[in-house]
Amino acid sequence: MHSTPQQSRLEEAVEKGLAWARRVDPPELKGELVVAASPTGEPAARILCVGVLHSGGVCRLAHPSEASLSLLPYREYEFTLVAFTGDPKDSRIVHLAEAASLLGARGLYVVGPPMHPGYEERLSMLGASRVEAPREAPVLSMSIASLVWTPRLLGMREGRFRGEIEALSGSTAWLRERFAGEIEEARGSSSVEAYSTPLGLPGALYLYLSGQSRAVHPLEMLPLHRTPPTPIVFMASVEEPSYRDVIRSSTVRGVRPVVFNINTDPITVGFYSILIAAEISEALI
Repeated sequence: MHSTPQQSRLEEAVEKGLAWARRVDPPELKGELVVAASPTGEPAARILCVGVLHSGGVCRLAHPSEASLSLLPYREYEFTLVAFTGDPKDSRIVHLAEAASLLGARGLYVVGPPMHPGYEERLSMLGASRVEAPREAPVLSMSIASLVWTPRLLGMREGRFRGEIEALSGSTAWLRERFAGEIEEARGSSSVEAYSTPLGLPGALYLYLSGQSRAVHPLEMLPLHRTPPTPIVFMASVEEPSYRDVIRSSTVRGVRPVVFNINTDPITVGFYSILIAAEISEALI
C-alpha cells in the first residue's frame, strides 16, 4: 500500500493530538471514576475506562443522561466525573455537570472542543474543569489523551505501554502494512457495517461517526447469511477465543467478514482500531 496524502494527514493529526494531550493538565483520576460520554466522546471514554481498569482502578461508563439519573445519585463513595463530548451544544453534558456539582463530585472534568458560550459559562459557574480539545479531529485527539492519561500500570508493562505511546505516530505505518489487504477490501466495499468486541468498539464507533458504516453492532450479531453491507470486525487477539464460534458460524454460511484482529496490549487496541477506521474511511474526525 503506497503512501497517500490522507496517510500523511493522519500521521500529522496523531502527532498534533499527542502534543496537545501532553500539554494540557490531565484530570486527577482519584476515588471511584465515573466516565460519561456523548456519541462523539464514546471512543475516548471507552479507552480511558479500559486503561483505568487495567491499572487496578474502578471505572463506571455511562451516557450523560444515564449517569445523571441512575448512577451519580447512588454513589456511596467519593467519585470523580470525566465527561467527553464533541458536540458544541451538548445540553446533556451541562445537565450532568449540574447533577455532579449538586452531589459533591470530588472532581468534575469536561473534555471536548469549545462549546457554545452560554454552555461554557454555565460549566464555569458549576466549577467544572475544562480540558479544551482541538476543533480539528477532536475524536482522534480525545482518544489519544485517554491513552496518555492512563494511570500507572504494574510491573514491566508500564514501560512497554509508555513506549508504545511515544511511538504512536509511527504506528500508522505498521497498521497499514499489517492490514493492507483488509483495509483495501473494506475501502472497496460499496457499503459496510461495523461489528466489534468490547475492546474493538472505539474503531467501530469511529467508522460509524465518520459516516462510513451504516451501523455498529456487537460481534455476537454477525449475520448468518450473505447481506449487501460488508461486515467489518474490530477485535483484540486476546478476545479471539471467546468469539471464535461466532465468526466460524458466520463464515461457514458464506459470509465473508473483513476481520481486524489486533494483537497488542489490550489498553492500546481501542486506539489502534480507531487508526484502522480512519484509514478505511479516509476521514479525520
